[in-house]
Amino acid sequence: MPRLVERLEFGLRADQREEHAKFCTAELLEEAAEHVVVIDEVAPLLALELREGALKLQEEVVQLL
Repeated sequence: MPRLVERLEFGLRADQREEHAKFCTAELLEEAAEHVVVIDEVAPLLALELREGALKLQEEVVQLL
């Protein structure tokens, strides 16, 4: 009888681990999605700053000529 109980407990623990893994996976995917949104918001601003910096350098070169 103890072996049967141990097997049942082991099965329950395995189910709990599986549920926990599903929860963790969903949480990690949600966190990754948040980072993608941030990158989508920040990347265009960085590109704009780079273009502005390049234009300023070109203006300075023209002024030096």
